[in-house]
Amino acid sequence: MIKRVCSILMVLALTLTALSGCADESDATGHVFQYSSRSNGGKIAGYGDWVYYPATSGRGILKGEYFHRIRTDGTGWERMNWGSFVYIYDINIFGEWIYYVDGSDESFQKQKIGESEGDYTQIFYDSGFDQMQMVDDWIYYTDGDESNRIYKIHEDGSGRKKLTRDSVRYFCVAGNQIYYSSIDDGLCSISTKGNGKTKLADAYPSQIQVVSDWIYYSDGATKDNHQSLWKMRTDGTEKMELASGAIRTFCVADDSIYYSTYGVNSTYPLYKIHIDSNKETLLINENELVSDIYFYDECIFYLTDTIHIIGKDGTIKEGY
Repeated sequence: MIKRVCSILMVLALTLTALSGCADESDATGHVFQYSSRSNGGKIAGYGDWVYYPATSGRGILKGEYFHRIRTDGTGWERMNWGSFVYIYDINIFGEWIYYVDGSDESFQKQKIGESEGDYTQIFYDSGFDQMQMVDDWIYYTDGDESNRIYKIHEDGSGRKKLTRDSVRYFCVAGNQIYYSSIDDGLCSISTKGNGKTKLADAYPSQIQVVSDWIYYSDGATKDNHQSLWKMRTDGTEKMELASGAIRTFCVADDSIYYSTYGVNSTYPLYKIHIDSNKETLLINENELVSDIYFYDECIFYLTDTIHIIGKDGTIKEGY
């Protein structure tokens, strides 16, 4: 059922042209695969004219999380008949396949995007499978059974290798480096081969995004656990605070950052802030917690109990 978003939005000119997140690449077929704002916990991913996301639907024994998709213009919503799941997370798209983790048993699975029906293919199973990011044919993930250390493994389940000795809270792969929040050492980097560990800052981010030679992250280490938004160079220099408060999640898109907070009085604001000027604009007040923000096809997508779209001309499209 369509749920129209009826909120007042200050008209914005969202002339967004590109996003370099943890990894936005093109494969040999020219298909673009991108990661959501959370990168290692993403619930939204785009392919062509479509955006895929999980949402709860069904009744009784059929109730569960199902994959849904919607066109980037807000039309064509449909539920995919790929089966019901307890919890879906870490959605990645590579080529014509959508990859994800089934939270009921931490198995890593894939599904052919062009098929509206059909069973999934389980790639491999790891009872400790936690955060995940795909880069080329490598899967980077933390293993909860191994104190949340970072591993990498080929998509076919071969070549598993431990990359860190640290217990990791969050990580982001960018180029040939992994930027991560070490529970013991703070914000660090290490090569994708597992060598050259460098401590960058006394920060303990719950989210990291890398754009060009800047790291954007949320950190509550010095703010009574209230997450503030920061940026610094990838070499650990030029650290500066961009926004303070109870930051929930964020997404860097071109020269702006879109972020949500935990809110007050049962409202959960979504803001836009300019990367350099720190000029903040309130986009919308939701009555539900915003759990994920994603930039794709020059639009901002975000999740509450459904999906919402802010068009590139600043208009709010449908929510489903």
